[in-house]
Amino acid sequence: MPGGMYRSMFWFPTASRDVLLCIGIHGQLVYIDRATGMAGVKLSSWEDPEPECDGAWKGFSAVRMFDAISDHLAAGSGTL
Repeated sequence: MPGGMYRSMFWFPTASRDVLLCIGIHGQLVYIDRATGMAGVKLSSWEDPEPECDGAWKGFSAVRMFDAISDHLAAGSGTL
């Protein structure tokens, strides 16, 4: 995860936001944005475990989706 950090079984994708991730090897994802109070869960059951690649993790699209939802909530609209 370029620019990310790992600590105490959580991934922090960037130092500039208060977001933490729990990542499963079969595509599962828990996304928590502590600044907006938003939590998202992606359930998956990929047949094969995610291989370790040079930053090519398949789950980044789900993280971007949750980022967009969290940004929308932070903008104060209050509705999705």
